[in-house]
Amino acid sequence: MDTDKAILNLRQKGQGGKIKLVDIKASDCAQQYTEQRACRAYIASTCQPEASFDLSIAAQAQQPSNEDINALNKHLRWQMENLDRGLCYVPVNLVDDAKLMIFVDGSFANNSNHSSQLGFILMLVNESTNADSTFTIRGNVIHYSSTKCKRVTQSVLASEIYGMVKGFDIGIAIATTLRIITEICWINGNNNPADAFTKASPNRALERFIDSNELTVQIEGWVQRPTISSQ
Repeated sequence: MDTDKAILNLRQKGQGGKIKLVDIKASDCAQQYTEQRACRAYIASTCQPEASFDLSIAAQAQQPSNEDINALNKHLRWQMENLDRGLCYVPVNLVDDAKLMIFVDGSFANNSNHSSQLGFILMLVNESTNADSTFTIRGNVIHYSSTKCKRVTQSVLASEIYGMVKGFDIGIAIATTLRIITEICWINGNNNPADAFTKASPNRALERFIDSNELTVQIEGWVQRPTISSQ
């Protein structure tokens, strides 16, 4: 922890040293696959959200093929080369304008069994509005998830809605305490950090936020909710 700047850095400690590539020719390659997947799971769930999608896909392979093992090895190499990568927590002004922002995404039938992938990320941030219909946020990652949709979806819209419901559900659980969910808006896909939880080749919004704790987002539409008139 940097006491001068009140910044807390969250990194893996020692677990990354246990990461090894799976020997695709070994007789116990399936066991190696399971062990390395579990090792990655802990790191991804604590301080490397970028690895969440790859982990979720790897967990769906009950009997891993050579293609599955090669895909896992690719991501193991990334983690081995980024052992010091993690989350940085910066001060947030909770008194005036703190907001709980939930970014959600859903990819339609992009898994090997044609199921959809759902992802969301929660951030506690301070927001500043820009003149060009964008806003910039600075804050911290609170929670994130990348999971296979348990329901069969028949359209892209259905996948997006399931992703929104999943993210909003956990957001409401937190917001009942914080009481700072105030609005819903549609943003440009290139600015959505939840994209990293549903795609193998996502945009770099999450990477930018983790690197700097800041992100500029393009607004494309608002959800207008009816107001309750006084009786």
